[in-house]
Amino acid sequence: MNPFSSFGPVIRLGRRFGPFRFWTVVAEAFVFPLLLLACSSVTTWTRPSQMQSYFQASSALEKLNPGAGAVVLLDEAVVELFPRSEHSFSEYIRHTVVKILNERGHRYANVLIPYDDNSRVNDIRARTVFPDGRTVILSRNEIFDTNLYPEFIFYSDDRAKRFTVPGVEDGCLIEYEWRKTIDHFSFWTRWDFQQTDPVLLSRYTVRCPNDWEMKWKSYGIELKPEIEALPKGMKANHTWKAENLPPVREEAAMPPGDGSVAHLMFSSVGAKSWKDIAAWYSEICEGRMDPDDAIRSKVTELIAGSSDPREKLKRLFEFVRDRVRYIAIEIGTGGYQPHDAPSVFKKRYGDCKDMTALIAAMAKAAGVTVRPVLISTWQNGELDTSLVSQAQFNHAIAVAELPGGSAVWMDATEKTCAFGDLPWYAQDRLVFVVKGDSLGAFVRTPRSNTDDARLSRRWDLTADSSGCGRGSVSMIFSGVLAGEMRYQLRRMPDVTIRSWIGRQLLYRFPGVVCDSIRLEDLRNPDKSFRLYAEFSSAQWMTRDGSAFSMRPGDIALYDMNFIFPEKERRYPVVLQYPMCVSDTVVIRHPVRWNLATQSVCDSASSAFGKYEWRASVPSAGEFLYARRWQIGETSVDKARYQEFRAFVNRAAQGDRAVMVWRENP
Repeated sequence: MNPFSSFGPVIRLGRRFGPFRFWTVVAEAFVFPLLLLACSSVTTWTRPSQMQSYFQASSALEKLNPGAGAVVLLDEAVVELFPRSEHSFSEYIRHTVVKILNERGHRYANVLIPYDDNSRVNDIRARTVFPDGRTVILSRNEIFDTNLYPEFIFYSDDRAKRFTVPGVEDGCLIEYEWRKTIDHFSFWTRWDFQQTDPVLLSRYTVRCPNDWEMKWKSYGIELKPEIEALPKGMKANHTWKAENLPPVREEAAMPPGDGSVAHLMFSSVGAKSWKDIAAWYSEICEGRMDPDDAIRSKVTELIAGSSDPREKLKRLFEFVRDRVRYIAIEIGTGGYQPHDAPSVFKKRYGDCKDMTALIAAMAKAAGVTVRPVLISTWQNGELDTSLVSQAQFNHAIAVAELPGGSAVWMDATEKTCAFGDLPWYAQDRLVFVVKGDSLGAFVRTPRSNTDDARLSRRWDLTADSSGCGRGSVSMIFSGVLAGEMRYQLRRMPDVTIRSWIGRQLLYRFPGVVCDSIRLEDLRNPDKSFRLYAEFSSAQWMTRDGSAFSMRPGDIALYDMNFIFPEKERRYPVVLQYPMCVSDTVVIRHPVRWNLATQSVCDSASSAFGKYEWRASVPSAGEFLYARRWQIGETSVDKARYQEFRAFVNRAAQGDRAVMVWRENP
């Protein structure tokens, strides 16, 4: 799902939008070699006296953060750009010093340095220093070269240097430094100031000609760079520095992506507006979304008998969704550039940008216009249009323009998604639709309403005179919830599905035995997904003499309150999507039982959603409990957290209502 690797090549905009001519012939012949020589001689390796001061500086942060696994004493990088008329490149130096406090901090000793065929990593140094001055040095033969994405991406030329700092023990300092040369201009997309442990000093420096226009933005922290004033054409340092940063704390439903980390981002070198991004993407996609004879023949077969553009598009989309395997591929520019549609059609596999290219080519053969769409998914965080950078996108989808102005959004990588729908993580997102050379538009994708994400459950229970019984449950998942369940269950073998359902029942009915299960429309995204189970031997009522009691809310359970134990929040609450869960519990019991409970209804309403339940006795020997829980607001700022928490806890209290029956003699 990630076509734009953060470690892949940056946009090469210089040739298309005019080369950067900041250097005269004299400067290239004389000044440039001197600066290169100066840069190559720079070292930031810490002196022994400084290492001892780091031990002292760590103490204060340790006291302020007693649960920390480590203290990041220094995290710095220097990026230098070398513009030349024939060959331009960038150099990146990274230097880090960390004090390891306990086992949780040992992960800092495992270092990964990404690179690709346009970059080289060298001058790797690492060591461990103990309070008594003893030092353990990383050996060259302890540095390994591996695939950057051994599990996620099937084909990739993104590589990594990996090593682990030797001799690590609690209380030691680790230090490492490395240098990377990149065969193009790069400001290195972003820099994170915060870590999951406290940071004493984080510093990022860009060294480039001082008359270059550098576009950047800080998030989660207000910063201004320190800039050296130098004559025009010479290089200046732009340094951003942050000190005494608190750790990033994990909270349930915290903002996704970059919303919880203080960081810095840059526009792509040479990109002045989003027109530049549209032009770049159109250029690298040129000719790759055109059909060949094989595609035209298949399209003719698929759309035979249909004259409706929407129906034609549906058949083409379903072919790509169901017949083309998703495999992540990132080789060279392929981190951004789709493979040509004919090759994707022939091989029957590709990633998101490849599937988008194939849909566009097949639609073109059918006379329907389909545009590629660059998107930052929910997990990746919100798109900031004030910062022109392709690095904000992590996914590609497609949109069709049908007669009458209607739009159809498509994501063929999500195999459980119906035609015209988007997976939840692509809904209500500000996206960039590429319409052609220098033409692009920001559009917001549609969002499901609460009723579109629905779980409806019906429980039919029969109790005997001892309070034990048997029963069945029918669960109907609709909208994005159906897609989520399909995604999970389609990857499980039948025995695992049965175990999962058994655990759901045991959670509600101690001692239950699952007798049978049935799944309907598991592989049909056009319909709601249904799960049906029958069970027996459940002790789900408590007997006290002639009285029987139970809490129906334990059956119709949606325990959102469990994930919000904190009285105060550091971050806002951000839920994935609005949803509605409704339960109907029908209990058939001996007719001589009479409901003795007086309170038979409850409800709560807030700006975030609604909760309600109602109990009734439709006839002798029958009890009906109906419960509905709805969340419509998915974003809760910290100022409203107490109100939100009170609402979910109020609903949880309602679930604890006890129903009591008394047995007539």
